[in-house]
Amino acid sequence: MFSNFYMDFIYFIIYSVIGWCCEVAYCSTLARKFINRGFLSGPLCPIYGFGALIVVTVLSPYKFNVFLVFVLGMLFTSTLEYITSFLMEKIFHSSWWDYSDKKFNINGRVCLINSIMFGVLSVFVVVFLDDYVVNLIDTIPYSWIQAFAIIIIMIFSVDLTITVQAVIDLNEKMHRLREITFEIKDKFDEKQLFMEQKISDRVDMLKNNLEKLEMGKELYAKIERPLKEFNQTVKSNKFFQRRLIRAFPKMKSVKFQEQLQNIKNALDERKNKSSNN
Repeated sequence: MFSNFYMDFIYFIIYSVIGWCCEVAYCSTLARKFINRGFLSGPLCPIYGFGALIVVTVLSPYKFNVFLVFVLGMLFTSTLEYITSFLMEKIFHSSWWDYSDKKFNINGRVCLINSIMFGVLSVFVVVFLDDYVVNLIDTIPYSWIQAFAIIIIMIFSVDLTITVQAVIDLNEKMHRLREITFEIKDKFDEKQLFMEQKISDRVDMLKNNLEKLEMGKELYAKIERPLKEFNQTVKSNKFFQRRLIRAFPKMKSVKFQEQLQNIKNALDERKNKSSNN
């Protein structure tokens, strides 16, 4: 049992690394800068590893029918991407990618152009690449494979734990930001002062133009503490939180989208200041 597990895990890691390389090359080329794409911090995209194992296991008997491998590979991998997007949204309360601006998309989770690329990758993996990977693994003593797999499992577990904790902390941070904005909102009559403005806009106005308000000092005395906490919370982005936001620029929060946008704006502001210095 464990013999098969270690071998399958090595195949999973190999294809996860290859998938990470493809994602980084594609996204970095579009952005014209390096982007460490992927949910994990390490050079792995697990969705590619799982996808490759599925198409290789199911479609290898049909490797000489390229069209069938393409169609079924496109179907299997797109289904995996949709399910992954759905589960990550339910678990972490965020959508990590959004194809709503692409033609022929399904709920923004999958789109035709990506599905076609996954179909092409399925053909490449099943028809060409997998034989080379199998032959390579066969040349390595099993004891080495077992030891390597155990080491990678430990590293993978640490990376996953750190990443999940970063997402949890980010959600808690956004929740606190929303509480602070409500606290600020309760300090004054918003209908009188800021008709039809978002809370984030009100905070920016208070921060930048407070001295121009008629009730200036009196109002500031009421909101000084929550306003300072708001600014400190927005700017206190930890490394792994920053990496996730930059790796998934289209990430949206189900519950705290306005607060997430505040954090993104703070990161952009910090980046602009760094580039100008």
